[in-house]
Amino acid sequence: MRWAAIYEWATGQLSRRHDEDVTRFLLAQFVEFLDLTGLAPFIGFRAGDFDFFERPTWEKQPEVKTRLAALWDEMLELLPRERADLGKIHVGQLGLAETAHAQTNWREPGVNLTTELYANELQVNVVGWLQKDAARFEDWLISDRGRRRLNTLPGHQLIVYGRQAGNIAKRGQPGARPWFQREIVRELGCSSAPGADLGWIKGRMDELGDRKWEKAAFHLRRTWTKDEVLDKGKGIAREVADEVERLLPLVREINAATAS
Repeated sequence: MRWAAIYEWATGQLSRRHDEDVTRFLLAQFVEFLDLTGLAPFIGFRAGDFDFFERPTWEKQPEVKTRLAALWDEMLELLPRERADLGKIHVGQLGLAETAHAQTNWREPGVNLTTELYANELQVNVVGWLQKDAARFEDWLISDRGRRRLNTLPGHQLIVYGRQAGNIAKRGQPGARPWFQREIVRELGCSSAPGADLGWIKGRMDELGDRKWEKAAFHLRRTWTKDEVLDKGKGIAREVADEVERLLPLVREINAATAS
């Protein structure tokens, strides 16, 4: 018997009336154990998953990470043909942070996809963050093909960031070299995807400071509000999977430039 079936049985039993409080307590503990260990099927996010980012605790942290991993497990079942292109899915270190994320193609070079959970929304992003990936992303954005693609994504946003070296305050000192291990990130602009024309993109790039000490980065994003995610329950996995399927050809196009 699969763990998903066991989970459904246990939650079904828990929802029924039991004369013994001990029985309900043990069932509740068992269901919680399946949730925490990632053995439960994805049944949707819960309000507490979003609340975590406003009132983070070490006790709640594993649940949020497990839920994000379960979302991807469910999506991979919905995307059998895309599995190979998505590579290894990695849920990032969370700590008591303002966001939780999981990314595709872990430890592979190139642009990737991420799902990111915040206090008020869930996101899917095409991410070009490191210098070489961002350069390919920029080339794609200003190409004819990139322009056509952006015009087909009215429900998406393009965000341009500046990644400043963590030691940028020392750039005037003799022999100083930038290091980005603890970078400082600032948003340079956010536009609807169709509205991010060449003038807008170049204007954001002109806002970058010293290019040795500040690099560009890009997110192409679709978002769902907290209320939308909670209302859709398990169905949010289908919507996010559809979005991943829509965005994956863009990832392939951008990454193809790395071989040229």
